[in-house]
Formats: sequence, C-alpha cells, structure tokens
Amino acid sequence: MSKSLDRKIEKAFDTGTLNSDSVHLNEEQADKFIDYIKDESALLPNSRVVKMKKPIKEIERVMTDEHFLKPGSHDKALDKDTKFTSSRKELKAEVVRWLVKLTDDELNDNIEWEAFEQHLMQMIAKKIANELDIASYKGRKVATPNASEWILGLFNGFKYQAENAWKVVDATVDFADRNISKTKLKKTMRMLKNQYRQNANWFMNIDSYIDFQDLYNTTDKKGTDIRTSLYGKNIIEIPLMDVEELVVDGVASSTASGTSSAGQKDLTVADGTDFASGQFIVVAKDTEYERTYEVDSVSTNTLTLTSDLLYDVNDGEAVESGTKDGNSVLFSNSQNLLYGILNRISIEPERVAGVGYNFHYKGRMAIDIENTDAISILTNLKATE
Repeated sequence: MSKSLDRKIEKAFDTGTLNSDSVHLNEEQADKFIDYIKDESALLPNSRVVKMKKPIKEIERVMTDEHFLKPGSHDKALDKDTKFTSSRKELKAEVVRWLVKLTDDELNDNIEWEAFEQHLMQMIAKKIANELDIASYKGRKVATPNASEWILGLFNGFKYQAENAWKVVDATVDFADRNISKTKLKKTMRMLKNQYRQNANWFMNIDSYIDFQDLYNTTDKKGTDIRTSLYGKNIIEIPLMDVEELVVDGVASSTASGTSSAGQKDLTVADGTDFASGQFIVVAKDTEYERTYEVDSVSTNTLTLTSDLLYDVNDGEAVESGTKDGNSVLFSNSQNLLYGILNRISIEPERVAGVGYNFHYKGRMAIDIENTDAISILTNLKATE
C-alpha cells in the first residue's frame, strides 16, 4: 500500500521523490489550503481571516469609534494632513513550523487519484486548525518562545488580550458561585459599548456550553431557543477552548527566591510552608510569562515540579497555588478576531517506513484582535459536576 500512497503524494505535491526538498505551493494551491484550514477550524469561520501576500499587511478597521460623515459646509482642506493610522490595523505574520504526522490508515489508499490531493490537504489542514484554535485562545507572546510549548509563546491569544484590556468579569468576585448564569453573561456583555455589542457572539468551551444548555433548556418570550443564543447574540461552541484553566485558591502563595532557570524542575520560593505535592501552581500570573505547573514534591523552600520550567522564573515573581477547574467565555464581534495567513506555504513530505508520513509545514501566520475595546471576557467559571 505504501508504494501506491508514495506515488499519490508525489503527484499531489508535484515532486519526483519523497524525502526531497520542500515543495512550495503555488498561489492557487496556497489559497485553497488556507480555505481548508478555515473550514476545519471552530474559531476561524467565526473570525476575520485575511490572506496575506507579504509578511506585513495593513487592513481597514471594522470596529472603530471614528465618524466619517461631515456637514456639507465642512472644508475638506482641513483633512488634508490626516494620516491613515487610526482607521487601519497592521497585521504582522510570524514564521511557524509544524510537523504533521499521518498514518497510512488515515490517508486511506482507496481514495481515487483525483480526490487524493484534496483529502491529503484537508487532513493536514485539520491538524493545523486544531492547534490554531488552542493558540489563538490561550497564547502569550514572549521574546524567545520555547518550542516545547509549540506556538503558545509566539502569539498573544484572544484571552490574554481581553484580560489586558480590562474588559473582565471574574466569577470569583461579587457572585455567590462560579457557575455560568445569565446574570454573569449580562454583566460581561455590558462591559462593551452598545456599538460593539452589535453582531457580537458568545464564544464558549464545551463545559460552559453544556452547563448553559442544562440550566436554560427553554425558550425566551419571543420563542427563541436560548440554548443557542442569548440576548439576541449567537452562542458558538469552541471545543478546544481550555476547560482546565487555573483558578487561584489562596491555599499557598509566595514569591520566587533568586532565579530558577528554564529547563530545570526545581523552583525556589521565599516560603514553601503551604505548598504540597500534587498542587497546581501558577507563576508570574497576569504577565506574558504566566505558566502553570504541578508540584511533585516539596523540600523546605524548594518545589520540585513534574515538568521542566518553560522559562526563567525571576526573583520576586509571584508563585500561587490553584485548582485546574476554570473556564472562560469570550464576547466579541467575529470581525474583531483576526487571523492573517501568508499565501507562501511550503510542505515537505517524508516517508516513515511501516508507519506513515511526516509532513513538515512552514508558513507565516498572524493572530490578533482589531480593537481590544470591542471584546470582553467572563473568567474563572467552574463546570458543574
């Protein structure tokens, strides 16, 4: 079967042999591949996807406070020095690499030659789309990303940007419980100006979506099924949004003592008294270097983790315990969530004997929010048992 698949893959990528140099998709192939990524994603079809021909592109803002209409008596000469800055947004695409692994069974040798290229590209696109959904939600951009957390350190995701815009409703503050409710969602919606609520959507992970359906399994006064919409805004389920966000529990709290270097499991704190094996901790919370770890053991003020530190933890940075049972809901107009994908794409196929194929992908992508005033977030929800 592998020889037949080899020939199909060689033909799909127009290459003489496998394990050769990267194949650069032509513009038509690249545009089609971008469409496949969009189709296979949960977030991209509900976002603004920009196909880029250069690594940096300026796009017109949709979510803006600007007013364009003027009285007829207005002297247009007054606008002659106006810069095209506030009405435009710059997208900068970062270089990304992916290794997509597909087994012989996944590729299915029974597919006809004509349909095989589409089938293959859709399989690769699906793998990429899944990781884009995760990264675009929870990414935190750092100066030098650690490849062991794939692209999470390459982009500032929607959650991080929304939190930094201070359009946040915290389920642990001013509420009797952390369960999803219309009261919490209404407060989240009202964080935005009315003009930004128009055509906005609710973006929920699977746990929040299930709890909402269980709680409000009914219709509103107009007969609208509020399991799929609320206050006239559609509810969009995003399966790969995190359902295990860390919520600080106040059990243990300290600061880093000295610098604990990336790549090691030991983290030294000023006071390790209340930390214990099996706890989850968050370091450098609310910064770009916020990361979550599990404690394996404690020896006085040294916490030994179950995994290596991804980045240096510097003296004085907060170290806090928590529970990994949190989730969030985003509220935004879909046009406010931006993806830029450069149509210069290369894929290098590689045969792995007896197993399947590796496809080495290289391209450029951007993830951003057009206007952080037009997105709000409900955080620290807890899924019901």
